[in-house]
Amino acid sequence: MRIIAHRGGAGLGNENTLSCISKGLSYGPSMIEIDVHLTSDCEVVVCHDPYIDRTTDGKGVIREMTLEEVKAAHIVDASGNSTRESIPTLREVIEHIGGQAAILLEIKREDDTDDGLERFCLDIIYEYGIEKTVTVQSFNDIVLERFHAMDPSIRLEKLLFVRPFSMAAVASRPWIASYNIFFRGLVTRRFVDKMHKMGKEVKVWTIKKPSQVPCSNLDGIITDRPDLQF
Repeated sequence: MRIIAHRGGAGLGNENTLSCISKGLSYGPSMIEIDVHLTSDCEVVVCHDPYIDRTTDGKGVIREMTLEEVKAAHIVDASGNSTRESIPTLREVIEHIGGQAAILLEIKREDDTDDGLERFCLDIIYEYGIEKTVTVQSFNDIVLERFHAMDPSIRLEKLLFVRPFSMAAVASRPWIASYNIFFRGLVTRRFVDKMHKMGKEVKVWTIKKPSQVPCSNLDGIITDRPDLQF
């Protein structure tokens, strides 16, 4: 069963930062999960939210800010104190991971507007030659369809809450390799067995402690705590 460090290992440090990713990597996860957005000057940055208000001492919507403006804000810690870190770019994160783990890249998109985020991400993937070790996941079907159209070799995974869930939809999307589902309610041993018979993997998110793991035949656990034994 693969262990995926959610937001770099958000239970160990300030999420989606290089320092947090370092801590996550130290426990040997199979993958580092990160979230990306596009700045107004078309730079891909690693941040969960579409704005910088929650995680930094700055304010603003990322798509309306330049990279310089995003970088001017400093990450805040759990106590609200500013640190020396800023929001990293996707390039910085890839270089920081340095092949120590695969990357689970979540594309954040609130609508179907094509601002080029998928294309810019794919270009960076090519730039670093990580086509075989990166996986793209999203809640948004349009994101996955765009990636599949641009490069069918990139592994794609679908994020889901619990319901509605359609096995017919699963069968109609052969390009989706895994369904990554919120851990409560839908995922049982029987459900995972059925998905395996359809040739699909099942991962669950976001696990914070071993008692939340719904069954033992999962393909992966996306967790804030890659330091725990699952």
